[in-house]
Amino acid sequence: AKDQLWSEIAPPFPTAQGDSTADASGSSGGNSGNSNDAMRLEGEIGYGFAAFSGNAVITPYGGLSLSDGRRDWRLGGRLSFSPGLAISIEGTRKEQPNNAPDHGVRLDVNTAW
Repeated sequence: AKDQLWSEIAPPFPTAQGDSTADASGSSGGNSGNSNDAMRLEGEIGYGFAAFSGNAVITPYGGLSLSDGRRDWRLGGRLSFSPGLAISIEGTRKEQPNNAPDHGVRLDVNTAW
């Protein structure tokens, strides 16, 4: 939405053991007997600004996923045109115990026609 603050907090939903669905990061959504999946919490916050004479919305945002011993940070921006074109760029940092942090950059372009 234009010129509007938004936020989202989502606890995980229980999944059956062996569930092969994957989330946006590519990790398995199934519990597979790992207690780390049961203690996960995700949140995101952003603010939409009108752009290009009101024909688009720019939304800077940040997000955090927490689980037992793991933190995933996201920081990015989305540029949405109406109708049907959205471009986003996102930087990530994934922290796990006893491992060096993993960094990444993601660019998405979504179109509809």
